[in-house]
Parts: sequence; C-alpha cells; structure tokens
Amino acid sequence: GAPLSGFVAVKDANGTVTTAAIDATGHYSIDVDTLTPPLVLFASGVAGGRAYTIASVATIDDVNGTVNVTPLTDLVVANVAGTDSTTFFNSPDPSLMTPSAISSAASLLKSRLQPLLDSAGIPADFDLVHSSFSADRSGMDGVLDVLDVSVNPDTDTATISYVLNGTVTISDNLADNADSSVIDTTGVDVSGDTTATQAIATAIANFNAQFANGLPATTAIAPFFDDTFMFNGIDKTGVLAYFTSTDAATQESASADRSAMQGFAIVALDTSASPQTATIRFGAYTMAMSNDGSGWKMLGNGDRWDAWVNSETHLYLSNNQVRSELNFSIVDNAGGELQSGDYFIVHGPGLPTVGVVMVQYDFNNFSNANSTANMIYGYTVNDATVANIADGDSYTITRYRDLNGDTNVYAASPTPVTVGDASTLTGTGDDVVVDSTSRVLIKRPLLSSETASFAQVSAPSQADLGSFSSGTLNVSWTLPAGSRSVDVTFDRALSDGTYERAADNYVASTALSTTLDVPVPGTTVNSQAVIVFTNDVFGRTIATQQDVSSVTPPLVTGGAIVGAWRYVNGTEFRYLIAFNDGTYLYAENDPNATYATENGVEVGTYTYDQVTGALTLNVLYDDNTAPTDGAGSFSGSGSIGYPTAATVQQTADGSQIIIAAGGGSITLDAMAFGSAGSEVGVWTLTGGTGPGSFNYLVFFPDGNFLYAENDLTATTAEENGLEVGLYSYDSLNQLATFNILYDDNAPGAGSGIGDIGTPAVIDGVLSNGNNTLTVAGGALVLTRAF
Repeated sequence: GAPLSGFVAVKDANGTVTTAAIDATGHYSIDVDTLTPPLVLFASGVAGGRAYTIASVATIDDVNGTVNVTPLTDLVVANVAGTDSTTFFNSPDPSLMTPSAISSAASLLKSRLQPLLDSAGIPADFDLVHSSFSADRSGMDGVLDVLDVSVNPDTDTATISYVLNGTVTISDNLADNADSSVIDTTGVDVSGDTTATQAIATAIANFNAQFANGLPATTAIAPFFDDTFMFNGIDKTGVLAYFTSTDAATQESASADRSAMQGFAIVALDTSASPQTATIRFGAYTMAMSNDGSGWKMLGNGDRWDAWVNSETHLYLSNNQVRSELNFSIVDNAGGELQSGDYFIVHGPGLPTVGVVMVQYDFNNFSNANSTANMIYGYTVNDATVANIADGDSYTITRYRDLNGDTNVYAASPTPVTVGDASTLTGTGDDVVVDSTSRVLIKRPLLSSETASFAQVSAPSQADLGSFSSGTLNVSWTLPAGSRSVDVTFDRALSDGTYERAADNYVASTALSTTLDVPVPGTTVNSQAVIVFTNDVFGRTIATQQDVSSVTPPLVTGGAIVGAWRYVNGTEFRYLIAFNDGTYLYAENDPNATYATENGVEVGTYTYDQVTGALTLNVLYDDNTAPTDGAGSFSGSGSIGYPTAATVQQTADGSQIIIAAGGGSITLDAMAFGSAGSEVGVWTLTGGTGPGSFNYLVFFPDGNFLYAENDLTATTAEENGLEVGLYSYDSLNQLATFNILYDDNAPGAGSGIGDIGTPAVIDGVLSNGNNTLTVAGGALVLTRAF
C-alpha cells in the first residue's frame, strides 16, 4: 500500500539495463524506445519500513501502456519463471515471458485471491499487471495494505498472508502452476480494516497539511498527539517543539520523519476495541495510535530512549577488500534518562549467543548522566554470518543497571568489559533489567561480492592520495542506481596512535564531486584515506574508501604552500619553504659556518621525485653570489647554503628534510601552520617567488618570524636581505610588532624593535581581512600564500 521509495530497473531481451526513479506517489516512467521486449522490470526500495525487491514484466503489447510493479506482479513473474524473481532477473529467459503465459499466471493468482478482492470492492475486470491505480490506500492499494507476500528463494515457495490475521494465508509453489487453493477470509472484515487504514492515513495527511504554508503553531498540531505520547524519550511537549523548530537541521530531519510517517504500513489493528487501537510501521520504527471517536491520534512507542540498527559496509580500493558490520546506536533524547551504571546488551541474528554489550566509554561516551550523546557500536560480520541474517530481522536491545558499582562496565573498572563482547561481563549478579526495546534491520548487510552497490571513486587516484599532504583536494565519484550521496571525509591514522577525521564535507544527495580543505597534519601520518559515504536504496550506509598505507606528502601539489621546514639552535637557524609553483626559499645563519657564504638567502626552482623524496634545486638568486645570467639571478644547480652543491632529501612521512653537503648533514623539521584565517602563515609579494624582486614574510605559530627581501629598485642596500626574530600580534587592531634577533645587514645583537626590510623603524604589519598584509612605512602589500 505504501509507495515504494527507490528505483525501477528494466532489462530487455538482449540484457540491456536502464533505470528510472520512483516518485513520491509511487509512479515511474521509462523510455523503452531502444529496448527489445519482453522487458523484465525490477523495483528496489523501501515501503512502510520494509525492503522490497519486486518484479513485473512487459511484452510488446504493453508499449505505451501501464505495467504495475507490486508484490503480486512479482508472484506472476515468479510463477511464469518457475523460480524467485531476483534469480530470474539476474539470468532471464525472455522466451518464457509470453503474453499468454503472463495472462494465465495473473488470472490464476487473482482467482486465488478473489474472496479478498471481492470484500474490498475490486472490480471484476481489474488486471493485476495492467490496471492502473494510485498509492492512496483505496481500491487495490488498500488490498496491498493488508496483504503480506514473502518469498523463500531457497525453496521457491511464496506465502501470501493477511497482515492483520496471520491465520488467513495461502502458499504458492513457484515451480508448480497447479496451485489453486483460495484464500479464506471468513471472519475477516476486509472492508472495515481498509477503511480504518484509510482513516489513519487521512489523519497523518491532515497533520502534514499543517506544514503546507510554513511552520505551524504548536496549538495547530497538538490535537494529533495523545497527552500520553512518548516516542524514543520524547514526550508530547518535546515532539511539538521538534516539529515546529526553526533550526534548519531539525526542520530537515522533522520533514523526513513526516514523509516517512505518510508512507506507513499497517502492522496491527483492532477496530472493535474502545478506543480503537492500531500499530503502524515507518522507517525502522513502529508507533501506536488510538481513536476514541474524535479521530486517530499518535501515542508513540513508549520507549524512554532511542535505538537504531543498520548496516555499514566499506570497500577498500587499495586491496578491493569488503568489510561489513552491524551498526547499533543508542541516543538519550530526553537527557538524564540514562544513568552512569546503565549498559546495554543486544541480541539478534548474526550476533554471539550471549549478545554484544554497549557501555558508556571507549568511543561510546555519554559524557555525564545528563548527556544526549550517541552510543555507537559496529559488530563486524563476514559473508557466512550475513547468510544467516534476513531482511526485516529484529534485534532486542535490553538496558541493564549496575546497582552497587561492582559490574565491570566502567572505564575505571579493574578489568573493564571488552566493548562488544558480552561474555567478558563480570559482577552482573545483582544487576536489574530497566527496560528493553526492539528494532528491525530493514536490509541485511552487503556481501563481499556485491561491489556493484558502491560508489566508484574517479579522483583522487591512489597515487595522488599517497603524495598528498594538505590543501585543497578534489574528490569525484559516480553513484549506482538508486543510491544517494551523504558525505565525503579525509581520514588519517597518525604516528601517535590516534585517528583523525581531518575534513568532512556533507554533500547533496545527487552530488558527484566535492572539494576538501585538508589542514596540515600536526604530526607524522602513517596512513590516510578519502571516504565517500552513500546510502543505497534500502538506507544502508555504504562507503568507498580510497586509502593508502604509505604517505609521502608532495612538494609540488595541493595548497598555496606545500612544505615548510626549520632547524633552530640558539642563534643558528635554517629555513626551507617550498611552494606549489615549483619555487623555494632557503634562509640560513650558522655562527659556526666554515664559509661566510653559507649564510644568507637563496631563491630558486626545484623538482621533486615523489618516489625517492629527493629535491633537485636550481638557484635563481643567492645573496652571496654575484649575478651571472641576468639581473638578480644566479644559476647554480644544487647549491643550498653551502658553497658546493648540496643534496636535499625528504623523509618518507614528510616530517623532515635532510640537507647534506661537504661530508655533513643537518635535519630540518616540518612546521605545521595554523588555520588560514589567522595571522600565522606565509605571505609573498604579489606576482611572486621567481627571480628578481621578491618579498617573503612568514609568521610561525610559536611567535617567530622570517622576512626575506630582494628589491631591484631599492634605494638602499640595507633594504634587501634576511631578518629573523620574534613578533607579537594585536588581533583587535590587526597589528604586528617585531623584535629583530637577526639581520644580515646588521650582524651581532640584531637591529632592534620594529625594523623589517627598511633601515627605519616601522610600526608593523596591518592585516586586511587576513588575505593581504600591508607593511607600514613602505605600503608594501603582501598576499597570503598559506
């Protein structure tokens, strides 16, 4: 009865497949001009909190006509094929799907359901496959509301049951077209049940209508909720506030819930009771309703906390391995409902007999008794386990309470329980059961062979990811039919044993690309991954993970600055900054240098070997060497600091640069910069880092700065060269004050406070929106490079 949320796939006689989305009313339309009939139609999705994969068929006679896809047309296809429809769709035999075979199977099925159809007032000429109808709870749709069709593919047997009375049922052997038993509806009020179901649907539609012109007043929607309403820890006051919230994220969530409620499935109904009672299912939840004669009202589910079960599956592109898990989540919506001694045990298909335990620590924290945080646990399942999990399986989640602190469910317990392993619980003898609930797994986890369900990541490649460290990273992907994009993340495993989600972009459901802004890592990165999270048509979380276990940050891609390394020991320092346009800056002061020409500034270009980590340098400017091939430039391959050519090698993790020359070497450590919105960073003269004029100003996060300048139009020689020292920054006035500790034009103790480049003392550096810096005294404008 509820419209299917998903898509329809069509496979023609030649095996060509095309797809189309199903709209909110349950309708679809497919252009079959290029397809060869007969066509097998296969709809996948969720209706009324249940997963469906149902089939139908179209012959040449049906072109430009109507073809329904319902649980009953699925039985028609299965009876013609002699096997379940999924097996047939995957390996169809088009010759079986003749108009006469389809008509015969549909007529036989209709005759077996005739008492039910007559009770519901279905016209005698109604065709199960071809007669058009709307998903509005009336007519044939009302019949589908009260029918349940389940197929066992292992035995090729279908069971057709009356939802509200499980004893009203017939069996259908798909391999035997001689089945002829007729459903017996004696004692069942089909008309009354469908009428009551329509009334419930009308009540929910009227509730939704209150939002047609914006958010209603709480008084407008209050009559739709019983005063005793309780749903996952939310009472009537809370639910009224939820549905009328002005918060954008809450509105989006509430709108999705209202839509799901509209597409409910009826689970139980008692129209003879006073008041009348019903239970409906939507999404993964059930909700009680009652009618005392004034109309149907929502009662909730009575749960004091929320629980949720779903599956999450990852495809690791580095080795094409697939890992699935059952995900369990608990939320204290009320706040303060869960106490410090509360813990949970989950039982259900695919889990150990003793169940899995969830506690309030180890990434499952309620920060205190009044917290509203999530508890999340993922239990890994393999293909053999998934084979024993069915769509719609139920999981029981029981809350226990430790009364005297002797149960090992605390992080401070002498031997804490192993999260997920209920067999490691101790001290439970005097614990009590507080309450319990159950949740339905709409669709079983993916098998490792079902890789067609994953998004295909086209960028970055594994090689690109392995050489990426920070900056902007473009990610693009394609989606399988029916899937929705959710978010894209950049994750790192760090050398200190921690795990970092460095970037996380939530994206539109139809998005196929995004750009991540990835910050510089604060420590060595052992491995990193880009993960594209999607939901398939059944709502399962599916993640495609482009991952690398060996990370070599690049020096030539990804961000305005791609590397900065420093060595400081008293008055001795060395700085190397590499930019993504292939240029570099090197600055050195070594009081113990063998040659005076070791110290000073070099600017040039470099190439980087991402396999070996080696830099090859070409010096374009060296303040210790007279120009030889043009004003302000010097061509010297390999020279960096030393008068002889040096080798420059980056370590594999990008955390250090090793400079070796003259039989010795020195190691520079990578510098992590702050966010792009602060004064911390690297600033350059607009137009560049090439030969000729240049200006660099670097603010380090530890309060040090470096300034390097070569101005071919300078009026005094003292303007050019190198300064290093300390700075303080007045964020209110956006003004920096400098204390020069080293000036190559005034060696010794330094040249005093405020001097930077020009020989006169200046006021500092004025920031303009954190995108440019104006150096006071000379009005020199620098642009942020990072």
